Amino acid sequence: MGKAAKYPSDPFLILGITNGESGAIGTPYYTEALGPGGINEQLAAKYRAKFFNVQTFLTDLTATGAMAAANLPITDADRQCVAEGRVPVSLRAAQADVHLNLSGQTAVAQQTYRRSADRSGYDVGDGSG
Repeated sequence: MGKAAKYPSDPFLILGITNGESGAIGTPYYTEALGPGGINEQLAAKYRAKFFNVQTFLTDLTATGAMAAANLPITDADRQCVAEGRVPVSLRAAQADVHLNLSGQTAVAQQTYRRSADRSGYDVGDGSG
């Protein structure tokens, strides 16, 4: 038998993890998941172009971020959340710590589709890399 493929044979895209109200900078969750050397950095290093850092997209308040994709005005509360390393409140479901609302879900889904459609984070090659 030949050497097993490093990646699945079908195209794939790994989505990173995100935080919410309780995962601000300085918390154990932030440190382990989103901080330097955390889970998202490990996934990015392993999967490179096949990794979509959802947290970065959600907390990007520029024209390329989720707030702009959702066509939402940026509030002071959103800026405060981002300053604390959290997903903007305007993208989170009411009364939920980490779950996205429809605007947040749609922005992530559209960006995931774009990355898949243009294959920027989707091509697995032959699995030997």
